[in-house]
Amino acid sequence: MKLFLTVSIFLIGVVCKAQTTSPDFEIVGIGIISDACVGEWDEKADCSETLVNRYLLSNIDWASMDTVPKGKQRIELKFDVDDNGRLSNLVVESENISFGKSFQKVVNSWPEEFKYKREDGMKIVGRYSSFFSFYF
Repeated sequence: MKLFLTVSIFLIGVVCKAQTTSPDFEIVGIGIISDACVGEWDEKADCSETLVNRYLLSNIDWASMDTVPKGKQRIELKFDVDDNGRLSNLVVESENISFGKSFQKVVNSWPEEFKYKREDGMKIVGRYSSFFSFYF
């Protein structure tokens, strides 16, 4: 099995900059937050990042990773968010077809405990995408 390192998962590290009526910017944290995590936003984000990484790494089909060429692989994850922050219609796109199919299987069983939320609690209903980069 090839060495598999998760280099960056941007679902947690997403930062949205929203301009207000002034020239200043308000920085609002946005990310996948697990219902199992408690505390302030940063604590929830760190805890959730650990849980998401654990979920991804424990559910990936490692045998299919042997066919992935060495180097950087990138996937785009597109998803819908409802009023409660639940993710649905998760679609994986990747230049490497077998890599993309493997991740599509993982997100097809995405746990409901992982919700897409804003730090300030405002609803973010809509269609979104996020990127993952992996090195082999």
